[in-house]
Amino acid sequence: MDETYSLYTLGAGCRRSDEALNLMRAWMSNLPYTYFSVGITRESLLSENESLDVRLGIGALKRYREKLSLSLSSDIECFPAGKSVVMTAAVPDLFAITKKDISPLYEHVKEKGYRILSASDGRALASETVDGRTTHFISVRVLVE
Repeated sequence: MDETYSLYTLGAGCRRSDEALNLMRAWMSNLPYTYFSVGITRESLLSENESLDVRLGIGALKRYREKLSLSLSSDIECFPAGKSVVMTAAVPDLFAITKKDISPLYEHVKEKGYRILSASDGRALASETVDGRTTHFISVRVLVE
């Protein structure tokens, strides 16, 4: 998978400095080449807790970051290219994602004998509301070995 960059501004361990918020606005002006990023900390992925620490922000693939000359700062997290497991999940609340929601990822990692090396870096793909209930579709990606 490609190298990606994310700036998380909402959730666990988020960056809310003026510099980070200004950088987020600049990156957002480049949608659809940038995207809404959904991250889950590695510690949370590996913990015994059912709930996960979710962070939301803005992200970009390396090729688009370079093509658009998007600025970097110490607030930007780099997710390296490499062997990854990726899945799509449907969740009712972006801040209440549980291990059950992404259980196919855990099952695949276990079945293949992989070890999770990273935090999750994913995307908010779409949202829909039916009968007053919203469902968010997200991708979840982790580096493995």
